[in-house]
Amino acid sequence: MDSGPRPILSTPGEVAGLAFSTLVVGSALYALTLVAGPLPGYRTALAGAGLIGWCYCDGILGQLHWGLASLEGLLRLRLALEWTALLFNLFPQRGGAGPRQCFPVSFPGRHPAV
Repeated sequence: MDSGPRPILSTPGEVAGLAFSTLVVGSALYALTLVAGPLPGYRTALAGAGLIGWCYCDGILGQLHWGLASLEGLLRLRLALEWTALLFNLFPQRGGAGPRQCFPVSFPGRHPAV
């Protein structure tokens, strides 16, 4: 019996999967920043392209649809960058690149970097 369309992220497993997958990408960006210095745009763009490809193949919203996969991938990239910023706030690096060097642009709702 099919009861119709199911809401997106309706189970705790889907929410946990989204959080874990974006944490993995955010941790990788954090680790790359520690090893290779501040995040240039191409690393973030490569991570976004990888996420779009992932969402096209096995996404929650964008399976086999490039437009929806792009939307989902960019939203996941945004979450991954938030995880990266959180990791910088939790584990600041002395003498290394910090969140202000890696994220020079202030997002809406946030205080500008001083």
